[in-house]
Amino acid sequence: PSGTGKWNENANWTGGVGPSNVTEVRFNVADAIPCTVTNAAFAKVMRIGLGGPGGTLIITNGGSLACSSADEWNSIGMNNTGLMVVENGGSASFGNHLWIGFEPSADGTLVMNGGTVSVAQMFGLGWNGGKGTALINGGTLNLNQLSPTDSIKGESLLNVAGTGKVVIN
Repeated sequence: PSGTGKWNENANWTGGVGPSNVTEVRFNVADAIPCTVTNAAFAKVMRIGLGGPGGTLIITNGGSLACSSADEWNSIGMNNTGLMVVENGGSASFGNHLWIGFEPSADGTLVMNGGTVSVAQMFGLGWNGGKGTALINGGTLNLNQLSPTDSIKGESLLNVAGTGKVVIN
């Protein structure tokens, strides 16, 4: 409650040690203040809303998040809620899958108001029965894999508007 919520401040993390490219990062603390990425940030894998409400992760202008694992998937709303917002000038890259609203109990949302999000493997909204929403209002969502039958399921939604675009390599 006394922290600023910035990713790069050790005091904002359980145990007082901030994440690195070998750390699994979980956002699952009820009533946590939004976490803000304002500069370069690294994690092995990021899971918002695994085992508790995920809250909000905001990547601002000049902020970048690199999740390096090619062997482990990332999530926004894994089995609970979660929100990730990428502002103009921000970026996020995921070395494996990105699941948004994965499990039936999940409700995850990605909002892009600019910037870039890149996913090296599969992208899924509601892949395993949850609800996933991706609002691409600006910026570019770069995807390497998109299943015509499984990437957008159930009540999930991919909405591309304004200056937003989705590139499937």
